[in-house]
Amino acid sequence: MSLEQIKPELMSDEEFVSGIVDNIMTNSNLSDIIEQIDAVQNENRELRELLYAQQKTINEMNIMLLKLFSQSMTPPPTPTPIATSTPTPTPITDATIMDADADTDADADQEDEQGDGSNIQLEVSNMQTVD
Repeated sequence: MSLEQIKPELMSDEEFVSGIVDNIMTNSNLSDIIEQIDAVQNENRELRELLYAQQKTINEMNIMLLKLFSQSMTPPPTPTPIATSTPTPTPITDATIMDADADTDADADQEDEQGDGSNIQLEVSNMQTVD
């Protein structure tokens, strides 16, 4: 008889299979290995849950960072101009120039009389444009 012919008969014999399994469990460390497999499976499940929670946290942080970057990259809203009245420029006339020269000369005379030497006199010239 060949092995191929005996194998189906042995596999169908429950007493034989049970005896083989008992023999393996008592004479080998297979029972210890099976017990360790259960612990390893529980640890594996816990580690997967932890990795999932960490990945979820990282994804949420990335989304927050992208929102902050996009907010910092957009230009701030332009303020609306406030309506103000612009002062009307005073036309420069010969009288205005003469008054300014007189004020400058009077200030210079007063500074000369004080004579502390710390004043520097600047000459200001007014230019008049002709249209």
